[in-house]
Amino acid sequence: MADTRHYDVIIIGSGAGGGTLGFKLAEAGKKVLMLERGNFLPREKENWDPEEVFVKERYTTKDAWHDKDGKPFQPGVHYFVGGATKVYGAALFRFRERDFEQVQHHDGISPEWPLKYDTFEPYYSQAEHLYHVHGHHGEDPTDPPFSQQLEYPPVTHAPRIQQLHDLPGGLTEVPFVPPIPLPVMALIMSLIVVLFGGGRLSIDWMMSRR
Repeated sequence: MADTRHYDVIIIGSGAGGGTLGFKLAEAGKKVLMLERGNFLPREKENWDPEEVFVKERYTTKDAWHDKDGKPFQPGVHYFVGGATKVYGAALFRFRERDFEQVQHHDGISPEWPLKYDTFEPYYSQAEHLYHVHGHHGEDPTDPPFSQQLEYPPVTHAPRIQQLHDLPGGLTEVPFVPPIPLPVMALIMSLIVVLFGGGRLSIDWMMSRR
């Protein structure tokens, strides 16, 4: 029997990009289908163990990608509802202006973008508001220009970093607090409410079978 369901937009992947786009489109009244190959991240004590997550790569896909010469490599991606936002370091830095220019790296050239930082700047501000980013623009000496200051105060330094920050005479490089989205879990749960409670955005799984 033919599937007669209609969607205004279909998004592949529920990570930071797909999740944010789906949220805003659903909020605007669009009917959105989100396709995700992964399942929910299992809730277990290893979620909070840095060695399990980052050293043993407990949640990293076992898939191998291949470079231009056909050599396999581990891409370091995570196939779950929420994508890599389930295990990332929870710091939301903006790209710098030079990131949109042609950049020569050790392994090759990163080509120039057709759009520049100024085009994206208002959307950075919107995203920082959506994700309750805590911090203060301007503390990082490499910060790009900004049109809106962050709404929420920086989180406190860890005790040892605060000691370094407070050293008499200061430091050549003063530690600053990165832009951190809080409360991260509350925001993720609010997205799930939109996914399953609002009726405007639904999610299907494309489970990989080995």
